[in-house]
Amino acid sequence: MPVTGRVANTRGIGWAELGLPDYPGRSLVGLLWRGMMFRYNPQTGAKSFVQSGIRGEPIDVTALSQGPDGRMYAGGFLNGGFAAMNAETGKAEEFHTFSQSEDMVSHDGRLYVGAYPEARVYSYDPKLPWNSTEYSPSPEPGPAPNPARLFDLAADKQIRPRAMVSAGRYLAVGTMPDLGHLGGVLAIWDPVEGRLRHSQRNVVTDQSIVSLAYRDGVVYGGTSIYSGQSATPPTQKEARLFAWSVAENRMLWEITPAPGKPAVPALAFDSLGRLWGIAGGEVFAVNTHLRKVVKRITLSDSKSSSGQLAFNPRDRRLYGAHAGRSVFSLDPLTGRHAVLKEGPVHQLAVHGSGDVYFAEGPTLFRYHQGR
Repeated sequence: MPVTGRVANTRGIGWAELGLPDYPGRSLVGLLWRGMMFRYNPQTGAKSFVQSGIRGEPIDVTALSQGPDGRMYAGGFLNGGFAAMNAETGKAEEFHTFSQSEDMVSHDGRLYVGAYPEARVYSYDPKLPWNSTEYSPSPEPGPAPNPARLFDLAADKQIRPRAMVSAGRYLAVGTMPDLGHLGGVLAIWDPVEGRLRHSQRNVVTDQSIVSLAYRDGVVYGGTSIYSGQSATPPTQKEARLFAWSVAENRMLWEITPAPGKPAVPALAFDSLGRLWGIAGGEVFAVNTHLRKVVKRITLSDSKSSSGQLAFNPRDRRLYGAHAGRSVFSLDPLTGRHAVLKEGPVHQLAVHGSGDVYFAEGPTLFRYHQGR
């Protein structure tokens, strides 16, 4: 019997009497790695896939984003998964088998998903039925895949599309390379023409691109000295911040915004047009016209490469996850900040309602200010 899909490892196989009309005598049964069972009868040729009632283990959240339909979407670690949640009720509305998601972003009515490995990028239309031809082991109805795979950067030795941002007409993607390699790719995808408009490795020498922001025709990127696999030794000492002209496909400038810090894992613009970033235990603001840091706020002495930062237009505050230690809020005008929750938080996103979502391992939290 054919088993479709990208990965279909058999976790158990044997003979069983099913007692079903099309499955007389003994049938061959097996369990696939994500809990789906297959069965085949050698007498009749009957074959089918059945979703078992085995409850899976919780999966750590690796990506969070508001979708174009207003729901919150989450992707999971290793075994992957793709979940959507109603932002008004807080109830999960769908879950699908999918790859490990590195980042997600809404753009022009679609949710774009960056998946590990091979730095694959997909486009998902929530108005259409889910149909993952890559990740379903059984035939799906209809030929059109949704999410649709757009491109990958495996030829450039990339594995993680860690940063994605809606950049005007385009989608900008930043990646991390595979084991034994350094230097990420900055890719600009044109959804209208359905092609890569630009793709360049080592925009910043031997550094991965782990955060992106966009404003007025310019993509701003934060880097990491590390590869997509921690075993690869870095050659650089500190992370960089760069500005890239989308129209001209060229570097405008780059600076070291946080000396001694290995990564700038998140970027966000505030209401005044200042670009904020987080690096270890430091949050900083950059005047992009002057090309320099104009404010620094120290949260701790951490040099962690983990961190999240997002601007909330509802209350005009920044919300972030600090070095896997806590969730905080920060007033960009005064610099005053407060810890909202202690805990190993690595993913965070702001919903259009003003609610802040963050994940602590497999658990999703919502911070609501009661407006």
